[in-house]
Amino acid sequence: MRIIPIACFLLLLNWQARAQGPQPTDTAKASNNAKCTVAGTVARQDTGAPLRKATVILRRNETVEKSGFTITDDQGHFEFDNVEPGSYRLDASHNGYLDSQFGQKKPGDPGANLSLVAGQRMTDLVFKLLRSASITGHVIDEDGEPLPNVSVKAYQASSRRGKGGLGAVAGASTNDVGEYRIFDLRPGRYYIRASYQSRRNLMGITPSSPQISRGDYPPPSTPIQQTPRRRTQSPRKRETRFPLWTSY
Repeated sequence: MRIIPIACFLLLLNWQARAQGPQPTDTAKASNNAKCTVAGTVARQDTGAPLRKATVILRRNETVEKSGFTITDDQGHFEFDNVEPGSYRLDASHNGYLDSQFGQKKPGDPGANLSLVAGQRMTDLVFKLLRSASITGHVIDEDGEPLPNVSVKAYQASSRRGKGGLGAVAGASTNDVGEYRIFDLRPGRYYIRASYQSRRNLMGITPSSPQISRGDYPPPSTPIQQTPRRRTQSPRKRETRFPLWTSY
């Protein structure tokens, strides 16, 4: 007669064990999804002074929906709370400075992924931004008159498929007084070329005299490697004056 109560007792213990079994799994799942924190400072590379109003972007590699950005405060501090674990890219930028990526050794190099595990807190990140360089100048004609709407481009030496050459990296157009400014340049050596194409007609009226309304400096027959070279060194700016002749 004692067999039945003992069997019922064993069944009750088995049911309680199954009811309590999933609890450790739920706890582990919650631990794996614990939010992360990413924080740090953006500063100038030359002086170490904090940079306020710098933009810091945290990009999720798998999806854009999990990305976000923030602006640094007066102390150059930024912080991202409630960040889900995963792989991210972290970028910092400020007007007048070169953009920087997490894990980047120098401007132009690729950055690295920021991998976050559940509950991780990375609060000591430091971005040191390098001042960008600029090239400014004027373009004039043979009479010293300023030329507007002149295309001025900056070139740098590059190597593609084992062959050396020059590639355009930035450009600008002159304003009404012949001034131009090419900015956001990395420190380095540049070749500058100006190209002018005047109006061939005015309000549908063609010129009465045949003319080639075009000017280049250096002339098209001159190899571009012989153009004036300017080595920019952040944060300085260089000024170039182009005497641009037009042929008629």
